[in-house]
Amino acid sequence: MKNSKIKIAMITLGLLVIVGCKPPAKSGARSFTTTQRQDVVNGDSGNSSVFQDQCASGQSAMGTIFDANSSYSPTFEQNIKSFLSATTLPQNVGTISSSPNDPTTGVRFQAVIKLDQSGRVVLESSKISIKIYDSFVASQNLDPISVTINKASEGQFNTQTGMGAVTFKDSYGEIRFDGQVLNGFFKGSVTYTNNATVVENASASSGQMGQFAIATCGAIQK
Repeated sequence: MKNSKIKIAMITLGLLVIVGCKPPAKSGARSFTTTQRQDVVNGDSGNSSVFQDQCASGQSAMGTIFDANSSYSPTFEQNIKSFLSATTLPQNVGTISSSPNDPTTGVRFQAVIKLDQSGRVVLESSKISIKIYDSFVASQNLDPISVTINKASEGQFNTQTGMGAVTFKDSYGEIRFDGQVLNGFFKGSVTYTNNATVVENASASSGQMGQFAIATCGAIQK
């Protein structure tokens, strides 16, 4: 009888250890809306998307944020975790590939950038949704971390050269895309400035997230 009690106690302890090792569920998606979309890492968002897929069949409207110099970059991963620190503790985020083509983890986004005839961004008609697929998405069966902003705060493109920038801003901070529309793609770099942090005794973060690329048909509307 005594041995049985010892075994039960050991099993119970083991279960507590296993539960304690599991990362907490990720939360704190920042958004002006509660609209949920059925994104996947490698392509079309489907009919449930709040974004209109204008690309031809076979071409993805999904963009990617990445590090052009490395398939796995600790610096890139830290950049993304710092960006997310406005709402999500870094320890609640797993590993993140810096490759634009990784089928498991990475940073993907959809955008609508509405331009008028002069190349100015129509703020009310422009929006961005970023999804961070980290290693916990598969291993812990968690949803990707979502950042959605349904209005641009400023933006202008040169109608001759395609050079331009657009900024999306909410109460947590802002995200800026600087680049060029050329040869069917909008490419460039992404920076951010946070106004908040959930990291104790830390200042709100700012800096570069990485490079980005998205098919023009999936983002630019005129």
